[in-house]
Amino acid sequence: MIAPLTYVVTISGDRIPEPVDLTFATTDIDIYEHIDLPFLTAKIILFDEMNFFERVDIIGGEKIAIDLKSAKGQPPVESDVQVQNIIKNFVVTSVKATARGVDNRSQTIALSLIEDIGFSSNLKNLNKVYKGKCSDIISKITQTLGRSVDTEAKDIQNLKVIVPNMSPLDACSWLTNRATTAEGYPFFFYSTLVDKNLQFDDLGTLLFDRQAVNDEDIDGAAPPFKFSKAGAGSDQIAAMTVVNSYTHRDVENLYNIIKNGTIGSKQNFINSSGSTAIANQTFDFDVSKDTLDAFSAKLPPMQKRVLYDKTLNFNTEKSRVIAQFGGSNSHRTSKSRQFDLSYSECSNLADYKNTTKAQAYLDFMHKSPMIFSINGIDFMEGNHNNTLGRKMRIEFLPTDQFDPETVDSKFSGEYLIMGAQHVIKRERYDITFTGARFSNMRIPDPPPPDTGGEG
Repeated sequence: MIAPLTYVVTISGDRIPEPVDLTFATTDIDIYEHIDLPFLTAKIILFDEMNFFERVDIIGGEKIAIDLKSAKGQPPVESDVQVQNIIKNFVVTSVKATARGVDNRSQTIALSLIEDIGFSSNLKNLNKVYKGKCSDIISKITQTLGRSVDTEAKDIQNLKVIVPNMSPLDACSWLTNRATTAEGYPFFFYSTLVDKNLQFDDLGTLLFDRQAVNDEDIDGAAPPFKFSKAGAGSDQIAAMTVVNSYTHRDVENLYNIIKNGTIGSKQNFINSSGSTAIANQTFDFDVSKDTLDAFSAKLPPMQKRVLYDKTLNFNTEKSRVIAQFGGSNSHRTSKSRQFDLSYSECSNLADYKNTTKAQAYLDFMHKSPMIFSINGIDFMEGNHNNTLGRKMRIEFLPTDQFDPETVDSKFSGEYLIMGAQHVIKRERYDITFTGARFSNMRIPDPPPPDTGGEG
């Protein structure tokens, strides 16, 4: 049996004269990606029957290199797609409980790892003034860590900020939370398993400008991933790309969203930057009118059932009253009325509305997360990211029967990948995804009644 994914694990460090191959002792590798983190984390399990750990004393701070290669990349290659080796560098952050075997001659240890950029960032502090768009400032900061950022730079805020004694990556995440597009979409700053550069993307780009992972294949049409309890043992579903398992987490937590003011709230924008009296502008935020109506219009035809029923009347009394001050003129550099914004300031009411919209989108992303496991080898072909920030189409078939033509419309549809756990063993490779969605599939309208050709 050919392993779907091969790996090489090496360790090096100041106390280790030359790199040592740990592949023989590595039984499990878990690598974690998350759309809110600009670095990867990992855990590896080592099993030693030759007293190796007594000769290489691992105490933390050592460097771990993980080299991954898909079996699809081994000759003969049946397609024209070239598969690159994925090499990621980590640093040991902790050595977990060591277990001795019953013969007292073998032992197992677990190493917790952080990607090298995350480790080196935590060793630095920034106390510096930056000016410009969040995307530009983030690019400047990451250059101090020897990394570049891939971005389409759609953020609109021009700021002048003092980074207050933060690590570089913490500062970048802090700035990401401030950035929005002109439509009010939030941004994400993250690291992926495949890409060498860091990523800075807005929600609108991820959802509407990029195809799903299984949108299209060489033949022009890729099937969705499917899950069916009833058909799990059938030859028919075995021929499909299959979701191995799935679970829900914090399902339909509408109460917390209401409490946060995401559904509806009264917003006060206090503009103190004018030449005369302080201006107080008030508006009522309504999640349907201000975000979801325009958002759903961009969704695919079969995905327009957003995860909020606008007929529910929660807005008669606003759940929260929120105030925001406008620019304070503290960064005015001339007699001109133009001034730079600090981190928490907004230039006008439209900018403030965008920050409110961005928070609403983030809240709805976490409203109905789905955790599902899929064979990982389907995501290792090519030299670009197929996990974080990508969409995937999933169809859930009825639980009591197997019918490929019938789908569960509540759970089926497009999911945006927020997190991925790569579970790599010697003979198996799976990925556990955390997916977010904003809508359910729409049940197709029934066909018109057959009138028998009359009329």
